Amino acid sequence: MTLNFDSMTTVNAATALCSLAALPEFQGVPASTQVLENLWLASQARLALARNKHTANASFRIECVDGTATVTYRPVNTQVAEMIPGIVGHVDGIKDVVTTMAATHILWIQENFTDSEETYNQVVDIANRWNAAVELIRYNPDSTENQVNPPEDAVQSQPIVPSSTDYNGGIEDDTPDTASARQDDGGLNDTYSMLAKDGVAGRHFSCGGRNKTFAQYPGW
Repeated sequence: MTLNFDSMTTVNAATALCSLAALPEFQGVPASTQVLENLWLASQARLALARNKHTANASFRIECVDGTATVTYRPVNTQVAEMIPGIVGHVDGIKDVVTTMAATHILWIQENFTDSEETYNQVVDIANRWNAAVELIRYNPDSTENQVNPPEDAVQSQPIVPSSTDYNGGIEDDTPDTASARQDDGGLNDTYSMLAKDGVAGRHFSCGGRNKTFAQYPGW
């Protein structure tokens, strides 16, 4: 519906819209009313988690059905999972809270991650849609190393502070050794750090050798 305000006033336009909304075709039925109530409760639960300082930066997927809220969180947010029932349970209209960890993973395999900006954005978008964790494998067929990086169950939620007393805030200048190491890993660690920053990181591996298969690695 298009309303032309050059030929009608805002008052008359509002009256027309109200009259249209009052027609029988636009009246709600019990099923549609229940859907709206479920969406409203889910939005209130999401708002409660966003306002709490412990869960404000975490990622959740929330569904509400007949007063029961199901909150799905990513493995990276495991530390705050126990706080979810107490926060969501105080929302008016929610009778029960069920928490579950997302079990969906996206396996991203490449030989080189340095030139994958477009692919990276697509993978992160899918991960956000599925509430999934992205796991990386860099396959280097010419490498003699079996495994460069050990498996990690989840991203560390707290930054690791260097043992030196001269803490520089986590920013270090590249030395020839570190720069070479980053170049040699095909961008694996830098991509993993970006995924961790976006809250969708799972585990990451680097494997090589023409006779090695992914089945030899635990968890794959």
